Amino acid sequence: MTDKTHKYIVAAIAIVAILWTLAGLLTLVYWSGLALWVCAAVAAVAFVWMLRVYLRPTVAAEVNPPSASR
Repeated sequence: MTDKTHKYIVAAIAIVAILWTLAGLLTLVYWSGLALWVCAAVAAVAFVWMLRVYLRPTVAAEVNPPSASR
């Protein structure tokens, strides 16, 4: 086996190993983490919505501010 052939074989094996590892990592992230990310995104959107809806000032409070004389 020549030196050039040996380099090509090692390079091909390395590329296959790298692709195999990346595919495994992507599969792991997809199957184990996707549901977690979706739940976290839903929770974040719900939290922001609650802050906007329940903590906004009411119209009555803006029109009739509480007076200190009463």
